Amino acid sequence: MKRILCNDGSEKFPYVLRIPTNMKSKLPLVVSLHGSGLRGDGSNEMLDKVEGYGFAELLPLDREVDCILVSPQLCKGKMWSSYTIELGEFVKSMIKKFDADEDRVYLTGVSIGGFGTWFTAIEFPELFAAIAPVMGGGLPAYADQLDMPVWAFHGEDDKCVKVSNSIDMVEAMKKVGKVEDIRLDIIPGIDHTAELYAYNDDKLLNWFMSHKKNRG
Repeated sequence: MKRILCNDGSEKFPYVLRIPTNMKSKLPLVVSLHGSGLRGDGSNEMLDKVEGYGFAELLPLDREVDCILVSPQLCKGKMWSSYTIELGEFVKSMIKKFDADEDRVYLTGVSIGGFGTWFTAIEFPELFAAIAPVMGGGLPAYADQLDMPVWAFHGEDDKCVKVSNSIDMVEAMKKVGKVEDIRLDIIPGIDHTAELYAYNDDKLLNWFMSHKKNRG
């Protein structure tokens, strides 16, 4: 894989890109949202930290995977859940800019990024083939807007974001009954570090790649 830092102001968010060395058209696109500790000013130094975090752990630079990974950075003091419109437009721009397969677009995020994952999927359900919120929460009353597979992760002993946030969203989706593949992994003995389990092997990557958006 090769990495590209993009902070020239051409997009709403500065971002880091990981793409295959031999880039092809119509590759799947994964958008990864960081947690609160990586909010910053879009400088190269801050983007370097964003670049190796979260889902990027599955796509090290010495590994070749036919996938595009985009990791945007949120400015200090802000919340991803307040930028769902901007995130949706950003994802659309990434699909167009890198000629990604619009039927294989995936969203994941950690903590405030987990909230951003739920909220953005509610706002733009047509964009995503599947989502994986980690230690997040959403709006159970709007679960009927979600029509994509979900794999949520949460630490059982999370004191920062209560596990009930994930449980409530998953149960609301199951009650609506629109989606068959809804998963929630509650990791016993884990506090606010569920990303260490979610991204520790290829299970999530393989699960993402098994899903394709069905557009009627």
